[in-house]
Amino acid sequence: MINGWIGALILISVSAAVVSFMSPDGEMKKYVELIARLCVLAAIVIPAVAAIKNIPVKIPEYEELASDQYASGECDVISLTKANIESSVASRIEERFGLKKGSVTAEATLDASDTSAVDIVGIAVSVPQGTDAAAVKDFVVKLFENTTDVTVKEK
Repeated sequence: MINGWIGALILISVSAAVVSFMSPDGEMKKYVELIARLCVLAAIVIPAVAAIKNIPVKIPEYEELASDQYASGECDVISLTKANIESSVASRIEERFGLKKGSVTAEATLDASDTSAVDIVGIAVSVPQGTDAAAVKDFVVKLFENTTDVTVKEK
């Protein structure tokens, strides 16, 4: 990846130098050189920006964010979705294993690098003492179709 980027940068730089050298002297030469420099700059900046945009942002606790840290309603929707996922997982486990309501807690970890498609990357479940943690884990893994990391611990 980096070798390809460096190769492309060298190729664009050499091409820009050749075009600049071959351009006729006069008023147009400075514009040709400007365009050549902009092409080299774009070859440097575009991959760097793309690399920065692809870094995932994993935020385990949206509730702990201060209200001034986000201005859009997207974070509110994500927080509500996270809370709904956690309560739904907990209530489904309680129902499936016949546990007392409120005895199970679930904590979801989300990947919110793209707010239009938030991914559930992890679910941490706490169950009461004496509950079959392996069976609960299998149930949650099947619930999420084996697409998320699941951990189960006894309280």
